[in-house]
Amino acid sequence: MQDDQDRAGSYLDFTVDLHIVPTSTPFTLSLDSPPAGPLNAPYLIWIWRGDSGLQTPLVVGGEVLGCTANPTPLDAGLSPGPVFCLRGGLPSLVCGSVRQKPSPATTPWSITPGQGLGVPTTVTLQGLVKDDGAVNSTGFSVTNAVILEVQ
Repeated sequence: MQDDQDRAGSYLDFTVDLHIVPTSTPFTLSLDSPPAGPLNAPYLIWIWRGDSGLQTPLVVGGEVLGCTANPTPLDAGLSPGPVFCLRGGLPSLVCGSVRQKPSPATTPWSITPGQGLGVPTTVTLQGLVKDDGAVNSTGFSVTNAVILEVQ
């Protein structure tokens, strides 16, 4: 679809990958360790309902780490905010008041919902991962955004 091609690719200064799967079809979500390490990296993934809507700089300690597809819990008062949070190796406060889902302890990981999702939906996933190659003092990099459309 031309619309999908227009939406996939680079938005501002982050990359978006669009994946379309039929309802009730298994799919796999995965998060690899950064190429520069560490092998077992702490991470955080936010999940928003819908598509990328309000690209927002992710600022931690006054330093811009990158750009997210939508506002995070660090962006008080902006919406849409995430509806779920996955985290591994980081304290629960990184999710703010966002509902946390059970998650693997560190990268790398893959999760395959056995029956897929039974209803059409669109979600956007994006987060942070500890990255020995990060070009900032926090040592974390913003992940690519992934838009999952279940049709």
